[in-house]
Amino acid sequence: MEDRINNTEPIILHWRESSDENYATMQNLIKTKEYSWSLFLGHLVIEKLLKAMYVKKLQKHPIFSHDLLRIAKKIEI
Repeated sequence: MEDRINNTEPIILHWRESSDENYATMQNLIKTKEYSWSLFLGHLVIEKLLKAMYVKKLQKHPIFSHDLLRIAKKIEI
């Protein structure tokens, strides 16, 4: 079964925009000293950017994982 995506741009845009929103929220949480939640969102920011890179490089939907190292290894970074 072929898992390739014909038009990756909307998917990449989704991951990047979602990451940007999480980043803004993370910054606000840091200002209010909510460090645990800001760290959680920081993880999501990186995860979503890695998934955007995954789609761009491999031309398919990203793996279902929250493991940053695993995703990074899949795209060889």
